[in-house]
Amino acid sequence: MKQRKIIILLCFALLLAALGGCAQKSCGRNLTWSMGRDNVLTISGTGDMKDFMRGNAPWDDGVQNNPKKKIQVVKLQDGVTGIGNYAFEGCEALTDVTIPEGVTRIGDYAFANCKVLTNVTIPNSVTSIGSHAFAGCKSLRSMAIPNGVTEIGCGMFEDCEALTDVTIPGSVTEIGEAAFSRCAALTGLTIPASVTSIGIYAFEWCDALVIHGVADSEAERYARENNIPFEPQ
Repeated sequence: MKQRKIIILLCFALLLAALGGCAQKSCGRNLTWSMGRDNVLTISGTGDMKDFMRGNAPWDDGVQNNPKKKIQVVKLQDGVTGIGNYAFEGCEALTDVTIPEGVTRIGDYAFANCKVLTNVTIPNSVTSIGSHAFAGCKSLRSMAIPNGVTEIGCGMFEDCEALTDVTIPGSVTEIGEAAFSRCAALTGLTIPASVTSIGIYAFEWCDALVIHGVADSEAERYARENNIPFEPQ
């Protein structure tokens, strides 16, 4: 009888472990994740990723061998449509991200503080990029914002100190507060006439910056009021 109870308890423990493992592999209603020995994190399935709080993404277990600290490459498979808030925030070894067509949303702080991330290609399907999405990406060198994005959110590129080249499409109407603050390497930026609102501190401590744009536009007004050199197109 005692032996039977032990067997039942062992089976129950194995079942709980199995269920726990399945839960850990979920990162959205129909999305799962896996990470191989090559430190490539792969997101598979269909639909949006969950929105996370800082430090509670499923690959961030907070222990000594935390998978988050080892992630070098993120691959989102076809079928993924959204990247959640704080999804990859603080992935200190992340150098490369593959974002497929079909993704429409990049959440708040999604790639913030990925300090060795150098380049990210964002597909034209993306129409929304959250606040601080790339803040603190100190090795990020260039960014082409997709045509269809209407807002460069608050702090989106804050502290991207290696950023030299940003393409802003004519779909953008608003540049948020501190969007490019402390982007010390940014020397030239073309702001299209479609932009009608630029937030305070948007280009604070961008000491080498020259703004290019249409005369009598919001870009010229902002440059004049903030003592930033302006060159009309």
